[in-house]
Amino acid sequence: MSKGLLNGYIGSKDSFSWEIRALFDKNSKKYIEPYAGGAGVYFSLPNGAYEKEWLNDQNPCVAILYQVISDEETRTDVVKRIISVEKPDDVSEAKRLYGEAQEKVNGLKCLKVASNLKDVLDSDQIIDMAVSSFIVYSQSFNKAGRGYSDLMSNDVYQAVTRENLISSINRLKTLNLATNMDAGEIIKKKKDDSSVQFYLDPPYVGVSRANKGKNYGYDMISLREHYELACKIRDSKAAVVLSGYRAPQQGVPTIYDAVLRRGWHCYQIGETQNKAQVVEKGSRKAVVAEYVWTNRVPDEACHYISLEDYKENLTVEKFIKRTMEAIEDGRITDKKDVKDYFDFKNYYMKKWRDNHENSRFV
Repeated sequence: MSKGLLNGYIGSKDSFSWEIRALFDKNSKKYIEPYAGGAGVYFSLPNGAYEKEWLNDQNPCVAILYQVISDEETRTDVVKRIISVEKPDDVSEAKRLYGEAQEKVNGLKCLKVASNLKDVLDSDQIIDMAVSSFIVYSQSFNKAGRGYSDLMSNDVYQAVTRENLISSINRLKTLNLATNMDAGEIIKKKKDDSSVQFYLDPPYVGVSRANKGKNYGYDMISLREHYELACKIRDSKAAVVLSGYRAPQQGVPTIYDAVLRRGWHCYQIGETQNKAQVVEKGSRKAVVAEYVWTNRVPDEACHYISLEDYKENLTVEKFIKRTMEAIEDGRITDKKDVKDYFDFKNYYMKKWRDNHENSRFV
C-alpha cells in the first residue's frame, strides 16, 4: 500500500482504506476526491485502477503539493528541494525555520481559490510555496499545520520524508488533475456522471466532534454546511462513499440520515482514536466509530465490512424535532452544539417557508 506525501495527516483514512474501497463501484472509470487532505484512500489505490483521477483540496497549501509532484515540469525540482529539507535538532532554530515557512504559507492562503495555482503563481513561486507548505504540515502535530512538533529527530524526519516521497511520486504520476477549488462546485459538476466514483471525506460536523474548535485550514463545522453537502449528493448518479461520524448522544439523529434517504445506506467501517481530542497527560483519547454513507453496495463488500445498516428513516423535520427534544431533556448540553442545532433549525425553517408560502411548518 502506497503512503501519501503527508502520511498521518489529520483525519487520514489510510487505516480504513480497504473497508472504504470495498464499497466502491467496480464499473466506475473516474475517481474524484473533492476533500483530498492526506488522500490516504487515493494513495492506497493501485496505478491504473481508474482512467481518470482528480484530487482537490480547498486548502491551497495541500493542493499545491499534489500539483507540483504530479506535474512533470516541476516534479524533479520540488522533490530535490523537499529531500534537502532538514529539521534541526536545535529546537529554537527549527522553530525559527518553521516560522519562516509559515509566513510564506499564510501568504498562499490569502490567494483567491484557483482551479490551477499556475494561474496566479510562476513556477519558482509555486515550488517555493510547495516546499514551505510541506515544512509546515510535515513538521506539525497530526500534520495539521497549526504548530511545530519536536517529536521527531532530523534523521528520522528525513528518512520518513524519503519513504513517503518515493511512494507518493509513483502514485501521483498517474494523477490527471490536482486542483484548489470549492468542493461543492466539483460535486455539482460531476454528480450526474455515472462513470464517476466519489470519495468524500469532508471535515466532520462540529456536533459530532470531541474537540469543538477549528481543526482544519478550511473547516466545515456547522450542520448547515453538512446539510447542504448532503443535498448536493442525495440524487447523485455517480457512485458516492461519504465518511463521517454519527451523532454521539443516545437517541439523537444524524443529519445525513435525514437527507440521504432512498437508496442510501450507512455502515460502520471501524474504530479509531480521536486525534483531535485534547486530554490531560497520561489520559487516553476517546475511541470513536467511523461510518460511511453510500449509494452503492457491491456484492463483495460483505467480505470486508459488516453490512448492518445504521441509517435511520427520518425526515429533516423529524431531525429538528428530535434534536430540540434532546436539548430540552438535557442530552445535548454543549453550548456550541445547542447553538448549532438552533441555527440550523432557524435556517431550515426560513428556507422551508420561502418555498412554501402560506404553509405551516410541522
